[in-house]
Amino acid sequence: MVVPDDGGLEQYEVVWILPRQSPLLGRPQGFALEIVDFLGPGDPDERGERTVWVRGRVIDTDRRPAEFVTVAVPHDQPRVPAPGLPA
Repeated sequence: MVVPDDGGLEQYEVVWILPRQSPLLGRPQGFALEIVDFLGPGDPDERGERTVWVRGRVIDTDRRPAEFVTVAVPHDQPRVPAPGLPA
């Protein structure tokens, strides 16, 4: 499912969340997040890029879903490549 006017983010896509966007204890370098729900438009980020609020599951290093978090992400948020695909 692609949400209109989101810049290409897709439901169930996995993106990399930076520590400044949503710090999590024990994850100082950031974390992978599987987008589950789109919640609505967010404020512009520090670059002035538009963002969208998403709710998703933190993905552990063994690619199992863990806790849910809500975070605003820009349309060009770094993606996490699927296993077996080139980065």
